[in-house]
Amino acid sequence: MPKLYFDTALGGHKAAFNCARALVGIEHLVYGSDHFMAGNQFMKMTNAFLESLDLSESDKEKIYSGNALRFLRM
Repeated sequence: MPKLYFDTALGGHKAAFNCARALVGIEHLVYGSDHFMAGNQFMKMTNAFLESLDLSESDKEKIYSGNALRFLRM
């Protein structure tokens, strides 16, 4: 599934996150929010959820920006 990516929009369910990670790998998970205005509650909840997971700093960097920069070729 080299072209399939999942974002973290309105995430917060550990089992769903783990399922997506098992299906496509950490390299195909990207940070996302359906409510992208700076400082809103959904971004804070997404950030808190991601920080609560047992992820390496490298994996967090991939989700927060690295994967998107790579597939957008930036």
